[in-house]
Amino acid sequence: MDGVKLEREYAVLFADIAGSTALFSKIGAAKARKITSECMEILRKVIHQNGGRFIKEIGDESMSIYPTVDQACNAAISMHEMVKDSREAWGHEIYLRIGFEYGVVIDEGKDVFGDAANLASRFNKEAEKDEIITSVKNVSLANADRFKFRELNKADIKGKEAPITLCELTWGDNAELTRTRTDPNPGVPEMDPAPFNIQLRYKNQMAELNRDKRTIGFGKEMNNDIVFNKDLHHVSRLHGYLHLDGEILFLEDKSTNGTIFLSIRNNMTHIYREKMVIGEDGVIVPGEKPAKEIFGNTDELEKIRKSPESIHLTSSDWPWLKKPPEKSLRSLIAGFLVNGGFLAYFRELFNAKRKSTALNPG
Repeated sequence: MDGVKLEREYAVLFADIAGSTALFSKIGAAKARKITSECMEILRKVIHQNGGRFIKEIGDESMSIYPTVDQACNAAISMHEMVKDSREAWGHEIYLRIGFEYGVVIDEGKDVFGDAANLASRFNKEAEKDEIITSVKNVSLANADRFKFRELNKADIKGKEAPITLCELTWGDNAELTRTRTDPNPGVPEMDPAPFNIQLRYKNQMAELNRDKRTIGFGKEMNNDIVFNKDLHHVSRLHGYLHLDGEILFLEDKSTNGTIFLSIRNNMTHIYREKMVIGEDGVIVPGEKPAKEIFGNTDELEKIRKSPESIHLTSSDWPWLKKPPEKSLRSLIAGFLVNGGFLAYFRELFNAKRKSTALNPG
């Protein structure tokens, strides 16, 4: 089917491992990688058993498609159940977050595109651990005797005239619970009372991450929050996300070429289908990894910064500007795991503090 584009109706399902970053920190890369690999293998097995088709893996996230909503529902529940049954053998609390949506997609064999795929990815972001999130539309398409849903909150999705009502497909002990969500961004830890605002600018487009808007997508599809020109071949339809998780900002790449983040202090990082923490102002540029000689070359870095395809990211509310670094332990740990530049920033702060103490001992 490679090279052939077909429009078909499928249920598109995204499943990702919740807390995988913390797992790597807790038990080390080798053991964590073994567990996450076994978990992804379980997902592949469930996809096949339920008549689905595996599409791709992006880091710790799996994408698959199914001919019917019932098959997607059954697969989602089976994924949760099999991962739950494996926790004792793993010796660690591993959980999934799942989102799915049914609709017309463009099927290219190795990937699928379209509104249903974009919505399924967004619903996956809305899910908490052990949850399965979909839209209210899919409730009527599922077998009412086999699957039970409960209505949650409404979500504003760019490109949609009206908010979409989210529903949770219940399973196991979850099916007996009754929970009402009042947080417009479920699954995100509650922030400090003070607002945390991050401004994004791309040409004449403006967007903002804050307590009410925790996720921003960018790419060539029109329903992204930041939309790139369709003629840019190095930019994917859904190129990536910025996601505010408590007081930590994650950049996640979902593209075919990768994404560059260049900080205000000229620390440059390239990610490909993975996540990193952003801890300071800078620019985000879709594209392949730059040549080695560009790293550290001030003139070349400035060209990247001034690229017309740069998303400029600024904030006056970075948590470490408001409180001592030692009180932002979670930010420090995340930075150590996924962004060396972030850790270096704290080193500079501590070194500056020591120098100041030495110069002013009184």
